[in-house]
Amino acid sequence: MLTALYDYEPSRIDELKLHRGEQVELLSKDTESGDDGWWTGRVNNLVGVFPSEFVTDKKISADGPPEIDFSELKLEDIIGVGGFGKVYRGTWKQEEVAVKLARQDPDEPVNERMENVHQEAKLFWLLNHKNIAALKGVCLKEPNLCLIMEYAAGGSLNRVLSGGRRIPPDILLDWARQIAQGMQYLHEDAPLSLIHRDLKSSNNREGTGVLNVLFTD
Repeated sequence: MLTALYDYEPSRIDELKLHRGEQVELLSKDTESGDDGWWTGRVNNLVGVFPSEFVTDKKISADGPPEIDFSELKLEDIIGVGGFGKVYRGTWKQEEVAVKLARQDPDEPVNERMENVHQEAKLFWLLNHKNIAALKGVCLKEPNLCLIMEYAAGGSLNRVLSGGRRIPPDILLDWARQIAQGMQYLHEDAPLSLIHRDLKSSNNREGTGVLNVLFTD
């Protein structure tokens, strides 16, 4: 049995409709039964094809990330800027967190921007690994669309590495091992196989302990 990762609305009569968290019985991965990237399955006694990237063989929660009211957050200093937007150090329920505030593009429709943030949140919510920053929740009310994530207090690795501080070789090797473990999880072991196309030291942060590295983007 497989589990649907996302909702899917069929565009053809031979396609199955999927609901996130729903069980899908796999009948065939044969491309002759469906196009490349499409499998054949059964849902509620209906047989049809479905996109293979919309399912996983791992159990997941049907619930999405919790919505957090922006008024519950206290933003402090900016700790980074990326393709998603600015990242702030903040506080939520007396816990130090990282707040990724979505970039506001005047050419992007509000509904589209909100959906992009929601999809990013659902993706992070699927991930569960000690070297990947955990998602705490998401704000989905304009104008403050953002992700609330685990905070890594040690700072980005590029600053640590270029800060003039001598780091013992055994620690450098351990950091490399942790990064490799995180990549292995994303590529092979996560509920949805992902390719991290922007691996760099600025996207990895030193955690609360000197031997702890977190992927943050």
